[in-house]
Amino acid sequence: MRYTTVNKFEGKSSYFSYYPTTDLKEQKLEQVWFHHKNKQLADKRCNEETAAYLREWSQARGRMEAEIQRRKEHLNEATNFE
Repeated sequence: MRYTTVNKFEGKSSYFSYYPTTDLKEQKLEQVWFHHKNKQLADKRCNEETAAYLREWSQARGRMEAEIQRRKEHLNEATNFE
């Protein structure tokens, strides 16, 4: 989005009681604020997805280790003919 001092609608904010002025510095500050908020949301989403992937991986690893242990026990019992 490109801000100019001519078009007031291009720099229009989505705040309820805020009316942007024609000051270019104010519009750029608001743009920085929006970028910061979007980055915060992206970081939050990334952290949540990482936590979900780690949880799924740990559950799958636990199932795999349990299966390996079960097969070892089965092999030991199957070859023990006492």
